[in-house]
Amino acid sequence: MSVIKTSTGCSRTSKTTTINITCKIEDDANAPATVYPNPSSKDFEIILNSEASIEILNVAGQVVKRFDITSNNISFGSELQPGLYFAKISYSNGAVETLKLVKE
Repeated sequence: MSVIKTSTGCSRTSKTTTINITCKIEDDANAPATVYPNPSSKDFEIILNSEASIEILNVAGQVVKRFDITSNNISFGSELQPGLYFAKISYSNGAVETLKLVKE
């Protein structure tokens, strides 16, 4: 929680959200995943090297889509509103990778 004190002495409380982003995974045979086109006005395509589960999160950290992937790729995104999203990819070996997605 964050408390903001106004000039009149009153206070307001707002909720805060923490998002952890992994920008690079080293020495992992499953990484990196590839996403294109990015930015996109239609669908995104994510190419993977192995099975994984993917969560698409908005900037508030809320999960807006969830996929379990057994093939090497997935196409999605036409239903997303314009904005910034994150694809959290959890591989079967426990590794996690996060990609930034820009929807136009």
